[in-house]
Order: sequence, then C-alpha cells, then structure tokens
Amino acid sequence: MQNLEPWFDLVMHDEAMIKATPASPHQDKLHITLPSAPCLPGSVGTAEFRYFAPSQAVWTTAKEGGLVPLLPVEQSRMQARLAHNYDLLGVARDQVFNGCQAIVAMRRRFAQPAPTPDMPELWTMTPDQAEHLAATAADTKIAIQGLLFRLRWSKVYEQGIVNGETAADVKMMTINQERFEDPPTP
Repeated sequence: MQNLEPWFDLVMHDEAMIKATPASPHQDKLHITLPSAPCLPGSVGTAEFRYFAPSQAVWTTAKEGGLVPLLPVEQSRMQARLAHNYDLLGVARDQVFNGCQAIVAMRRRFAQPAPTPDMPELWTMTPDQAEHLAATAADTKIAIQGLLFRLRWSKVYEQGIVNGETAADVKMMTINQERFEDPPTP
C-alpha cells in the first residue's frame, strides 16, 4: 500500500498543478500531466500490489459457537482487541476504496489514455475540478496511512496471540506507536 502513496503526493502537493498549462487561451480548462493513477475499479490495491483483508474467521466462529467463555480472560481480551482493530481496519479500507473509486471516475472523465503504460496521462479539467482531484488524493492518502497503521497494529496483535501474550493492556497499550506510522514527508 505504501507504494501507492507517491501518486497521491504528486497530485495533492500540486506539483502537477503548478506545471499545468491552459488548454487554450479561450477556455478556463487546464492540461495536467500525471502518471497513471494507481487505483483500479472495484479494488483497494493495484494489479501489481494486491490488498487482502485479514481473516476474522477464528474469532467469528468462536463467538458464534459460544466458545469465547471457554477462553482464558487474557486470550479473550487479545482476540477482542484484534477484532476491534480489524473493525477499524475495515473502516480505513472502505475510505481508501471510496477515494480510489472517486479518482477512477475522475480519470475516466478527464484523462486521455497514455499511448504506452510508462507514459503520463493528460488530464483536461477546470481549476475547480483539479482542486477536487487534489482534495480527493489528499483524503485517500490519509486513508491509506490509516489503513497501514491498522495493518501494522494487526500484525502486533496477531504476533502477540501466536506468542501467547497475556498482558494486552500493559504491553500493547504502552508500545511506541510511532513505529506504526509512516515516516514524515518532507
């Protein structure tokens, strides 16, 4: 997912917008050159980078089968925290999906296909439409960062469960959260 972020940076930091040129002297449209958007219709990932949501089957089966009361309290707490994190992960995933779908729709309206996959696309849009694209890119990038944050936390909880961790409240809640965040962008 991190490999998708440079495209969003390019659009939201207006680098492409600064290089935009008027489509013609008599129109208020801009020509904006951008690499191909990383979003695919109906997907959070791309053809190259796939996203698959973690499975919640074990916890769901345990809850639906009435098995949770049989777990030691500490294990139940770890599983419940992981399930809650998965719920938050789902919200972040939906935000990325919605942002990507909006970008796909804008691309279909405003972008001319590139002659070859390695060449940039030419988008023709009004300044307001370009601003909407930049705002959508910014929102989607933040959603990707939230998704990555939740994926990293999921990994910590999953590893804790595998390792038999029992001090979820102490160990997991006092861990340095900065390691789950993307490095700051310059």
